[in-house]
Amino acid sequence: KKQLHDAQSTMQDNMRAMAERDSQLSHIEAASSDLQGASDSFFRASRRVHRSQLWQRYRLYIVAGVVGSWVICWIAFPK
Repeated sequence: KKQLHDAQSTMQDNMRAMAERDSQLSHIEAASSDLQGASDSFFRASRRVHRSQLWQRYRLYIVAGVVGSWVICWIAFPK
């Protein structure tokens, strides 16, 4: 009878431990999902910033090219 009681007690402890692990796993899974969402958001924001920086660089080259062409034309063809 004592062995049966010990076995039941061990079984109940195992069930409690399993329930705690399930709870912890659910918490970790939710945190992982949140982290994935934040990662996706960061990726989109970084691409947007990268495109903005590229546009600023190209805009500078275009303005410099137009001004340079204008100066060359002004020097080469004065009135």
